[in-house]
Amino acid sequence: MSKVKLPSDYPFPAHVASRPRDFKLSYFIIKELGVAAIPPTEFFTDDNAHIVEDWLRFAICKNDDVLDKAKDRLRGLKKYMQ
Repeated sequence: MSKVKLPSDYPFPAHVASRPRDFKLSYFIIKELGVAAIPPTEFFTDDNAHIVEDWLRFAICKNDDVLDKAKDRLRGLKKYMQ
């Protein structure tokens, strides 16, 4: 997710704005694309969290049609990539 450039003026709530980049990415993707993601820094110590700030975790426990819809929605990130 390192290529995804979040809009500098995006209205993150305070509880998200103060968190690492992966939280902002997760929130942004949920709000803008309707796909839930898990911020992996929650699984790392504070000293090592920086390693995964550009990563996200996705869990798909649904039928393939739901996975296909998520894939199509995630293509919406292209306009935010540089």
